[in-house]
Amino acid sequence: MAVGLEGRSSSAIAAALKVSRQATGKIMKELEQNGLIKVEKSRTDARSNLLQLTEDGRNFYLQVAQQASLLTSKYEKLIGKKQLEMMTETMEKMIHFHEKLHQCHLMGGTHG
Repeated sequence: MAVGLEGRSSSAIAAALKVSRQATGKIMKELEQNGLIKVEKSRTDARSNLLQLTEDGRNFYLQVAQQASLLTSKYEKLIGKKQLEMMTETMEKMIHFHEKLHQCHLMGGTHG
């Protein structure tokens, strides 16, 4: 989870995920409704909210992190660390391409 164990502002989360603050806000609202995060006013910036994991959110975060680490280890054993890194980079490029294509399509343009 992009909130992390220490908490973050919604702007910092949006920047880290490379999505709009509006999209981040929608997802954060769902996480809050599900009891995984709590929203507090920032102590340093009254215009900003600080998002922090609840106890349930922290437990979920740690469980997901553990599962991700286990899967990464299994993938490395299956195909090797170098190939896993190459595959991950390739997938990230493909995702980025499709995100740009989608944005361009929403604006009525084409992407080649």
